[in-house]
Amino acid sequence: PGRWTAAFAEQLNKLGWPGERTLNSHEYQTYETWRELLSNFSGLDTVLPALTYDEALRQLRRLAQDRLFQPKTPEVPVQVLGVLEASGLEFDHVWVMGLDDEKWPPAASPNPLLPIYLQRRLGLPHASPERELEFARRVTARLLVSGREVVVSHAQADGDRVLHPSPLIADLPKVERATLLSETAPLYRESIRSSGALEIAGDTQAPPLSPGKTAGGTGILQRQSDCPFRAFAEYRLHANAPQAPEVGLGPAERGILVHRALEAVWKTLGTHERLAQLADAKLQKVIAAAVGEAIASSARRRPFTFTRRFTTIERERLERLVQEWLALERDRAPFAVLGSEPQRHLRVADLEIDARMDRVDRLADGTLAVMDYKTGDPKVRDWFGERPKEPQLPLYSLYGVAADEVGAIVYARVKRGACGFHGLSQGADALPGVEALADSKQAAEHGSWAQLQQRWRQTLERLARQFEEGDAAVDPREAKTCRQCSFHPLCRIHEVSERAGRLTLEDADD
Repeated sequence: PGRWTAAFAEQLNKLGWPGERTLNSHEYQTYETWRELLSNFSGLDTVLPALTYDEALRQLRRLAQDRLFQPKTPEVPVQVLGVLEASGLEFDHVWVMGLDDEKWPPAASPNPLLPIYLQRRLGLPHASPERELEFARRVTARLLVSGREVVVSHAQADGDRVLHPSPLIADLPKVERATLLSETAPLYRESIRSSGALEIAGDTQAPPLSPGKTAGGTGILQRQSDCPFRAFAEYRLHANAPQAPEVGLGPAERGILVHRALEAVWKTLGTHERLAQLADAKLQKVIAAAVGEAIASSARRRPFTFTRRFTTIERERLERLVQEWLALERDRAPFAVLGSEPQRHLRVADLEIDARMDRVDRLADGTLAVMDYKTGDPKVRDWFGERPKEPQLPLYSLYGVAADEVGAIVYARVKRGACGFHGLSQGADALPGVEALADSKQAAEHGSWAQLQQRWRQTLERLARQFEEGDAAVDPREAKTCRQCSFHPLCRIHEVSERAGRLTLEDADD
């Protein structure tokens, strides 16, 4: 039997049973019962000899026929039960059916394989009319007190035979059927709704953050700007949605590889002068070593992704990308890289934040350029407004270095065919393609460089204080903000939007 158990299971598996979709409750219970049945069949090894296929199948079928199985059902408002199933239960309303004089009390039916006198003497079930009458009396008495309202009924006829009520219910008051069914009972859902009162509590204030506690990284202020509740959920409750698995590397992981490769390159080169003097062949060796170091770091965490072929392709891609980027950097005015991926501990208002800056350069005029590598399509306009989309670079320029030395803040866009610098500078010609503030669209609104820094400082400190004080309002910056958020079931944005008359996600999509 044990060998046949494995064979039967293998046959079902080859036939695709139980399938790939998720089983519902009844199917899962059936599947588990089947597995228990196979296990019991396998246990017959100790009492049965070797079996042929037909013999094993007959034995398994016999076990299945003898197995009692009924799926468990959830709690429901209406239950149809036998008299024994209802034992010990209480109901709001009970209707006991079929209590005619031929069926209740039930007729005696002693076991034909046991002596009748012995069954009667021991009071076994169904052994005698007296025993059945006593059983029926107890069950009837229990059913009549098992609910606030109890109705008993019996059939009036069975074919041509007239039926009468059981003597056990003959003394109960009679109610005409028309009278009993004249009342219209409310729907169950209406009863549920009428029994409860809706309570609305507007609690948008979380406990303040403990003084001196490091709350997390620079994403805190970005999330606080996006939506205060999102910052609270992500950095105070540590709620995170599971990440969807991806084949190969996702955009974020590819960006990390670029960061690590450039970090390794500038640890070797250090200055623009060194880059300009290095022969192409030697520069290629520096790039190859840096890319190899970056890939090795990621491959240790994802060995099954970085197969030999994949590693070769990714190495070629990274080397070409870094070459294109360094060709752009060679055409810059002289500079020195003071830090590549330096770790910082920042204090904004009273909020402690850990930060890892991508890069800080000392320019030819002695000022600093704070950079952030991007492999996508960054927008300088995301730095501005009362709730900026990307407050990270302004944060670095004010709190990560000496703010009065900063002469430029830029995105370093590292993307094949679109490498370049995007940002603002205090003076002209600080970096290729970077506008001076006085020549930009922001000049009219923000004035001088010092005024821009002051406005950024006020915005960042306000966001930091809001987070520190526990502001957790469900207040997305705009409807689009919710599209990249996974906390909808937690913040109940749909209900909040409906009550406040704001745009819902569906409205934003329209």
